[in-house]
Amino acid sequence: MTTPHARRRRRAFTMMELLMVLVIITLLVTILVPVVSKVRRSAQAARANAQVAALQSAIERYRQDFSAYPGPFTNDQIYSAAGASPPGFASFSATTAGSGFEVAFNADGDDADDFSHITGSENLVLGLLGGLRVVRPPGTPPPPAQLIYDPAIVGNGPQKLGGDPKRYEPYTDAINLSWRNDKNGLKSGNFRDDAGHGADSIIPEFVDTFADPLPILYLRARSGGGGNSVTPTSVDNPIITDVNNGAVGPANALRPSQYDLSQIIAYTGQDSGGGYIGEGKNISKSDYTVAPTGSALAHGLATVNVNASLNKSAPAGKTYTYPYDAYPYIANPSIPNTPRGKDQYLLISAGPDRVYGTNDDITSFGSISE
Repeated sequence: MTTPHARRRRRAFTMMELLMVLVIITLLVTILVPVVSKVRRSAQAARANAQVAALQSAIERYRQDFSAYPGPFTNDQIYSAAGASPPGFASFSATTAGSGFEVAFNADGDDADDFSHITGSENLVLGLLGGLRVVRPPGTPPPPAQLIYDPAIVGNGPQKLGGDPKRYEPYTDAINLSWRNDKNGLKSGNFRDDAGHGADSIIPEFVDTFADPLPILYLRARSGGGGNSVTPTSVDNPIITDVNNGAVGPANALRPSQYDLSQIIAYTGQDSGGGYIGEGKNISKSDYTVAPTGSALAHGLATVNVNASLNKSAPAGKTYTYPYDAYPYIANPSIPNTPRGKDQYLLISAGPDRVYGTNDDITSFGSISE
């Protein structure tokens, strides 16, 4: 028979048993955290894939209506030559001031954020969602009409900018845009995160759906472009032009290729503080063919080298680079001297590693590898 005194005697955990329990819990957490992180990244990648597909659908609907790919500004007006705003383009109307949107350029001390730095991605937003309107100033004879960027109408749909002022319904939802509040509390589309800032304008761009979003790059082909040089160079080739090594080119700079680095360099290049946009980069310094110095991890797609290769076993005369150079990345692996999306467009998300120009990029053309 058990006595009351015996029932009160219970065996306690020993110190060794407690330590073993803690070790097991620590091991389980160590195993589960990377698994949970991988699952989360996979889910984000799936959403980004769906987002790119939705943008493709919107672009095709726009093309049916306008017989062109979206973007009211020509390719030569993107990151325009000599740092000038597109011809006939005025920044804001008087009614825009005081509307809660940023109207003073460089309010955050960024590289640019003026209208000489309109990017391909911002041009896409203006095409699909609107944001421009035409103003015809009074006078005799009537002065030339002006284009006005009005941030308050981004999302209302694009308007025909010549002749018939018809406004179309927006071709996609005005969500996942780069809107943020600047240091003065005003709404701006200029891209910035804790890693760096884009050298773009204050027009917003679509950002992907990762927890640490980055702009979705949009390159629109110059229809019929293909370069004029018998021997391809970085400024004259069939694939992608780099005018003045990614900087804003001189007034007479030609962009003869199908694509131009100026459409994306605001996001893939280095900012004035030595940083690169993109928080939460998940890439090892050892993956780079040129090891980064310091903590700033560079993006690919920031240079054009006609002798660069995507292949680690690069043939003679070619050099493997990672993250990838824009020339081999955009070149069609199946058709020599031809870009992907010839006479069309390209969409690129940085993918789970948050670095442009790597194997996990999410694109409108599928796999990156050769």
